[in-house]
Amino acid sequence: MIVERYWCSTKKNPLLSHKKRDFKTFPIQIIFQNAKASFHPKKTMRQSILSSIKYLYTPIELEQALIETLDICALDESLLDRLPNDLSGGQLQRFAICRAVLMNPKILIADEITSALDIPVQLNIMKILKKIALTKKMTILFISHDLNCIQYISDNLCILDKGQLIFNDSLFKLKYSKEKIVLEFISVNQILNTL
Repeated sequence: MIVERYWCSTKKNPLLSHKKRDFKTFPIQIIFQNAKASFHPKKTMRQSILSSIKYLYTPIELEQALIETLDICALDESLLDRLPNDLSGGQLQRFAICRAVLMNPKILIADEITSALDIPVQLNIMKILKKIALTKKMTILFISHDLNCIQYISDNLCILDKGQLIFNDSLFKLKYSKEKIVLEFISVNQILNTL
């Protein structure tokens, strides 16, 4: 993962050192596009979430943190006892967000998490991410090809082409870029919006 390698290679990085990493306190959490694949099909959502976070909290803190995070993610407690197959794609994605947030990362990477969702569900997910960024003071790296989603959630934008950083600035400055790949990115998104 590019971000992980970057952080690990930075000598004076306050988040990571070159010591063997402890997965329970690793400061970066990733949420992937296919939320269903990130949950065990035979475990309830409660089992999947608790197995990830039980070492981070006392029993009382655990219950309080879980209820608070479920609320932030707009999830009802009754859904905790369901299996992944019993939930919608949007619910699964919100559970993936919930589990990642409960790990208390410094950086949350959202890798194409809205691309397989309907537009109203995408909007709900982005509202949740904004709320998390504000309430938890968490940096969110939102990876997407959808300029509408990017504009809604992001302050700054990086555009990569074949592993090279082409654009790294505020969204406001995007329209002033003369880079061919940036212009193509804007053009494709404008065409998609007219369909």
